Amino acid sequence: EIDVVMMRKDPPFDMNYIYSTYLLERGQSEGTLVINNPRSLRDCNEKFFATAFANYQPPS
Repeated sequence: EIDVVMMRKDPPFDMNYIYSTYLLERGQSEGTLVINNPRSLRDCNEKFFATAFANYQPPS
């Protein structure tokens, strides 16, 4: 039995990482507290997520 999980992964982000987030989602649905939301970890890639805030970035 696991009460709390915090996911932290250094690159590279491969398919094993993606599969891990699916397992964490399952644990979350069963009542385990997952500190870093698995869906957000999967969907909010640090490189692409910044493009959603282009108005706040300095010109390059």
